[in-house]
Amino acid sequence: MTLYPHLLNRIAIAFSTLVLACMAWLSPGPLWLIVPMLVAEAILSVRCYRMSVTCTPGVLVVRGILVTRTISRSAITSIPEDARAVPHVNWRDESGKDRWSPMFVFATQESELSFTRRAKIAQLAKIQAWFRAEPAAVQTGSVPS
Repeated sequence: MTLYPHLLNRIAIAFSTLVLACMAWLSPGPLWLIVPMLVAEAILSVRCYRMSVTCTPGVLVVRGILVTRTISRSAITSIPEDARAVPHVNWRDESGKDRWSPMFVFATQESELSFTRRAKIAQLAKIQAWFRAEPAAVQTGSVPS
């Protein structure tokens, strides 16, 4: 299952980077500087819109703004439920080093609209249910929603 924030959040994040691209285009700077900025902001706009978390049998894929991280379910040590912190995945790499990958896509703020906040919390609860489910349930696809 692939989990996204509310569509309004996705559009707002992508639109903000497009606004920056328009500002760069209208700025009186040299073209050799403006064109790479426009390309980078277009790429960021698409990446922001596509931010998500995908839970598949045995693998969690966290698609962030700059990096997409694929984490084996067996490597995940915890997914904290503290709503005040940035949602993240704690995991251990092959060398035994503890790592963490933030899920900024589901970070909430007190000032955001209540329905978008509730949607993010519900999506995060689905990820936590996927993690808590028995490995056999994940393999058969019978993870509780």
